[in-house]
Order: sequence, then structure tokens, then C-alpha cells
Amino acid sequence: MNANYANLVHNDLNDNSGRVRCRGAADPEPANFGREQHYTEAEADAKMSRRFMSINLAKPMETVEQFPFVLCAWPSFADQPYINNYRVYDDRVGETTRFTYRADHEWYWLPRQTPTEVSMLKCYDSVTDGSVSRWSFHTACVDPTVSLDAPCRKNVVVRSYVFF
Repeated sequence: MNANYANLVHNDLNDNSGRVRCRGAADPEPANFGREQHYTEAEADAKMSRRFMSINLAKPMETVEQFPFVLCAWPSFADQPYINNYRVYDDRVGETTRFTYRADHEWYWLPRQTPTEVSMLKCYDSVTDGSVSRWSFHTACVDPTVSLDAPCRKNVVVRSYVFF
């Protein structure tokens, strides 16, 4: 069910999962692999009562030849409805965000991205007043200038939370 998800336009989180994943970062198990946590539940509640974001940093392990990273620019998707998407795993159900195609979406792609070029994606922003993008809709695409059997993109991804 989750195969080839990177080739669909999506954002990694939605309104619910952005908060759930942040809360999970304060829990000792299982997502944190037993690392000691430094926040009490009350401290985590206080942090999440202010603005916070989830940001992914993606670094290619080698120069990307096929299926480069593609990003939709905000505000070209700002005024349209979003679709909650459920990803079913053996041990949980994940929630992401999708949207439908419009001809006026602005797209940017990073062909031949090297390991020295890191992508930064805002996957969740708690601000809901429309003043900033809350998401980074992204996908991968076929690069028509490269052989279809060329090596695909392989990234190391780090998710972080930023509190204001």
C-alpha cells in the first residue's frame, strides 16, 4: 500500500499528525528508541501551546540521477482544500496531506542534486491564519534527460521540531 508513495504529490504530515508526531517526540518509546527525554508532559504542552514547526532536511546519499525532488511553491496551492491521506502500516496508521491538480500550480525541481545540496521542507506549521505556508507539497518525477534505469534518489532524512 505504501510503495512508490514518493512519486505522489504529498506533504508528510497533516493537522492531526503534525501535533501527534511532535507529541511523540516527547515520549520515551517507541519512536525515540529509548533515548532519555528532557521534557515533562506539562513542559511539552507548554511548548506546543506556542507556534511550532516540523522541518525535514533531506540529503542525497549520491548525486540524484532519476526521480529528482520536485516542490510545489506556496502560494500557488494556498487557497485550495487539502485531502487527508491515510497510510496503513502493520503497527500504525499514518496521516499525510494531498491536494488535487490545478494548472496554475508552480513547480520547481532539483535535477542532478548532489550530496552537498540539502533540501529543507516545512512539513507542518501550527500557524493557521493563512499568513504562511503550513506545508511543503512535494514529489519525485521522471527526468526525461536521464535513462529510466538510472539510479533513483536515495536520501538521508532528518525530522526536527522548531519551537518559537
